[in-house]
Amino acid sequence: MAPPPVLTLKVLLVDADGARAAGLARVLGTAGFHHVRHVPGGVSLADDVAAFTPDVMIVDMALPDRDTLEGLRQSSGRAPRPAVLFADDPALAAEAIAAGVHAYHFDETGAQEIKPILIAAIALFRHRPKSADPE
Repeated sequence: MAPPPVLTLKVLLVDADGARAAGLARVLGTAGFHHVRHVPGGVSLADDVAAFTPDVMIVDMALPDRDTLEGLRQSSGRAPRPAVLFADDPALAAEAIAAGVHAYHFDETGAQEIKPILIAAIALFRHRPKSADPE
């Protein structure tokens, strides 16, 4: 089987758990995403986004902390971009969406699922009315 095509999208992977982030980075690589940068999240997230200028962000946390959600909110206010959240707590969905998340997923995701999830998040972001962006 031929390897998947290399996708030139820049992906910012936000996760405080380095081992979990490394696993998702491998999944992203298998799916063809090879320009991935990992950051731990927190309040500096908006600065990390400004420095890396990703095409899409993935926040992969069992339970995103308030600082990371605030960093995501600040980033979305400064320079909105598509964001996907993988988390274990469905109660956070509304708050995450208000912070700028375009796709919220509860299950572990493999290489075959990650590409359509990212493509859908990017499409939702592009079709989102500008007035709906967080302030």
